[in-house]
Amino acid sequence: MHYWKTLLVPGVAAAAVLKRDSPDYDKLADCPGYAASNVKTTGNGLTAELKLAGPACNTYGTDLEDLTLSVTYESEARIHVKIQEPADQVYQVPESVFPRPDEGSFWGDAKIKFDYTEEPFAFTIKRSDTDEVLFDTSAASIVFESQYLRLRTSLPEDPYLYGLQDVTDIPLLIRSGKILPLRVASANTTTALRQNNFELLVTLDVDGQASGALYLDDGVSLVQQGHTLIDFTFENGVLSLDGTFGYEVDVKIVKVKVLGASCRTGASKEGRGSKTVKVDLSLNKAGSVKVW
Repeated sequence: MHYWKTLLVPGVAAAAVLKRDSPDYDKLADCPGYAASNVKTTGNGLTAELKLAGPACNTYGTDLEDLTLSVTYESEARIHVKIQEPADQVYQVPESVFPRPDEGSFWGDAKIKFDYTEEPFAFTIKRSDTDEVLFDTSAASIVFESQYLRLRTSLPEDPYLYGLQDVTDIPLLIRSGKILPLRVASANTTTALRQNNFELLVTLDVDGQASGALYLDDGVSLVQQGHTLIDFTFENGVLSLDGTFGYEVDVKIVKVKVLGASCRTGASKEGRGSKTVKVDLSLNKAGSVKVW
């Protein structure tokens, strides 16, 4: 089952400062979209002109009648699709925020490909070897107005997406092959928090392995008399810890949560093939525990 969702791109300056209710999709239903013309291939992609394909909607501001399209194959697995107004007055995310690779020629060796229809203009991004559709705008016309931008694609159920926005829910995404120590409960003060036990979040890489570290000291002294630095490893279903145990603590590891236990991928999220095991591991000595 697929869901059609609208991606609101923060590229229109007015949209960033005006607070509006949710878009009225009935008013947008008759928006004509755009037609592509003057399509030219380049050494590493293509360019085209987009013109409004019918009467303007002017639902949230004024429809832009003319746009430009540029498609660049930036690497074997990366395509940059850029749609903008010719005067280039709309804010663009700078390369310092979203760095781009050095120029090269990847079109012939690309693992993904760009396909399009001229009228109404729509495009898809597909895997070159299987034609699996990764991005598809054909569900609804593109709307490009002075205060609103709509680009709609099909998403599978429970998609895993990330972008440039600040992350406020931790951990939203954990890089594969990492072990993250977390306190099992929050507290009102740092002193109280230090009395809470730990749980470990383990995100497996494609080989079913992960590693991480934990540093502990008294949290008060400017010159530490001793500290603990623990190295965690996870391999073949066994969690092991070793390191320097110079600061004794009264807390333990009481839970191990393995993310991606049944679906090893580049990144995982809680709930997707996760496995939770209660353990009793001291942080004052080396040890190991079999998770499965």
